[in-house]
Amino acid sequence: MYMDINNVKKYPIDDLMIYLKSALKVGDVQTAAEISKFMTKNNLRYAEALFLIGNFYLLKENNDIAKGFYSRIIVECPNSPYLDLAKIKLTEMYIKDKNYTTAITQIKSIANKKFTFKKKALLALVYLESKKIKESEKLTRTIFYKILNDKHGEILIKKLFLYYYKKKNLIKFRLYSNYLNRFRGNQILINKLSARFYYYAKNYSLSFFYYYRLSTQKVELDEAFFFLGKISLLYHRNKRNAMRYLTKVIKDKKSTNMYKYNALYELAILAKESRNNKKSKEYLKKIISTSPKREIKEKAKNLLEYYKF
Repeated sequence: MYMDINNVKKYPIDDLMIYLKSALKVGDVQTAAEISKFMTKNNLRYAEALFLIGNFYLLKENNDIAKGFYSRIIVECPNSPYLDLAKIKLTEMYIKDKNYTTAITQIKSIANKKFTFKKKALLALVYLESKKIKESEKLTRTIFYKILNDKHGEILIKKLFLYYYKKKNLIKFRLYSNYLNRFRGNQILINKLSARFYYYAKNYSLSFFYYYRLSTQKVELDEAFFFLGKISLLYHRNKRNAMRYLTKVIKDKKSTNMYKYNALYELAILAKESRNNKKSKEYLKKIISTSPKREIKEKAKNLLEYYKF
């Protein structure tokens, strides 16, 4: 794309916008910024240009410059339909920066009634991030009829889901898990945290269910197979399945994560119970010679001594 920036005034405003978008598409934000300077006479297009450039910098995680472009819309284009969109973007960044007072001020200044829901969702996020959980949930309930179709609604539900996971609140965790499941792309997170939650709550049946689902998604495989093995052993009393799952954990010879070494430890015990002393000793020696963690090494040494290999 070539454009003579010195003769840019000759171009129609819509052509300028096409060139500006093309410049941003190839990463030439400087040219885009130069083009925007010749669009000031058209309030709508100028505001759109500033908004798109702000979005570009936000995507590149250059938040300070992004804030500058969004703020210019507020100052230079106060009658533009991009005004409240810029305020929403700024609010999101203020929340991320933990600048909650400024975020609330920005939310209150959003005037367009079509953003009433957005304002409430953003305010609920501010309450949640500032640890005002009751206020956040109360406000969330007032907008729940729309929350399942909105980006900010998804962020809010996910944060509440994570909050109650950490708090180990079964009822609320299950509630927000069901809500979050209605948004695409969260199934892996739900399966992983649900599997962990129910395992430590000693609901092994549900934990097995979620770890099995996680294993079929081919993510967090070492964790999934390790706990499928543990649950098969302790809850289902099925040593054969336990060995099958635990063996999958140790397949990767280059792996050094703790699931591998804990799996080797469990397999050493199972091998000993099956009177396979050679294999049991091999597993324990493997832990002692390769594990980066002292604790599991000491456990293996103690077991090796106890078995009198």
